[in-house]
Amino acid sequence: MNTKKIFTTLLLSLLVVILFSIFTGCNVIKTDLLLPQLMVLRKALATVGLSTEPNTGAGNPNSPTPPVTPDTPLVTTVDAPIFSPAAGTYTSAQSVTISTTTTGAILCYTTDGSTPSCDSTPTCASGALYSSPVSIFTTTTLKALACKAGNQYSAVGTGDYVIGSGIIGLVYSSSAYTFQENIAIATITPTVTETVTSCSAIPTLPTGLSINNTTCAISGTPTTSQAATAYTITASKASGSTTASINITITALSAPSALTYSSSAYTFQRNAAIATITPTVTGTVTSCSASPVLPSGLSINATTCAISGT
Repeated sequence: MNTKKIFTTLLLSLLVVILFSIFTGCNVIKTDLLLPQLMVLRKALATVGLSTEPNTGAGNPNSPTPPVTPDTPLVTTVDAPIFSPAAGTYTSAQSVTISTTTTGAILCYTTDGSTPSCDSTPTCASGALYSSPVSIFTTTTLKALACKAGNQYSAVGTGDYVIGSGIIGLVYSSSAYTFQENIAIATITPTVTETVTSCSAIPTLPTGLSINNTTCAISGTPTTSQAATAYTITASKASGSTTASINITITALSAPSALTYSSSAYTFQRNAAIATITPTVTGTVTSCSASPVLPSGLSINATTCAISGT
């Protein structure tokens, strides 16, 4: 049906309504009498793409608005890693925490400049799985990646940490040492990654002990006993310093006991070397002596009390 026919149909329908009103004298048009004309009008409007139906969107074939279809779900991208403290220049070693705001994500990281990666499990395909703060002692490029199953992995986070020329990593083998009064200690030498120009201890080390000024090694013979005491060791150079904490306990030296030789009587030949006679003793010996003085040519060891000679 063309446009001319549509309007002709509409006019005829209106004419029918008007004539009906004139000849019947009825001011109210009944729905059942008007229905055929309304159906003709609806059909005419639908032919030109219009509708008398409410526009309800999807499901209405006469709606000028196309049906709404749901969008394809988007894959969530994991939030990028966060470094704390942030990358930058520091004068001492740093302990860097890596995190992401995406709950349930794992973190893979590298410190050699390579790029970390993960698989769909997810596990770290390259790089290490983050579980605790990363210690950075020298200039390092830290890279990290956050991954979560079913999600797009994050962008790679990169942080350049420049460690200055301060003293780094003064570490003793233990945090607590126990020595005996009047017994020389085995020298305690720490590890340190820079050249040290001075070392000091606060408070002053026990009498008889000393600290090397360039290695921070502790050595000597303590001469007095003391309870566990905390010492702060400071290693320094012109551009910076670092510290380490240790505890030192010195126990009082108890008198040795139970000095016993294998026999109570020995017979030797003149001018013939004797087999060394070594006793057993309980405790630590610092000196041994014989009274009266041993026969000429024989001697006694000051710390073991062994007798030897010719």
